[in-house]
Amino acid sequence: MKSNPAIQAAIDLTAGAAGGTACVLTGQPFDTMKVKMQTFPDLYRGLTDCCLKTYSQ
Repeated sequence: MKSNPAIQAAIDLTAGAAGGTACVLTGQPFDTMKVKMQTFPDLYRGLTDCCLKTYSQ
């Protein structure tokens, strides 16, 4: 069965948007912690400490 190009484009767009959203939602918190730990190396003892202090603020 041949697929309609418009339907296939909508499926591809939806899949790409969902994948991009998932990538940002999982990667952004780790990037934030990494940058904070690089910027203020003496303020945090480790990743868990940085995460807890950031969340509490």
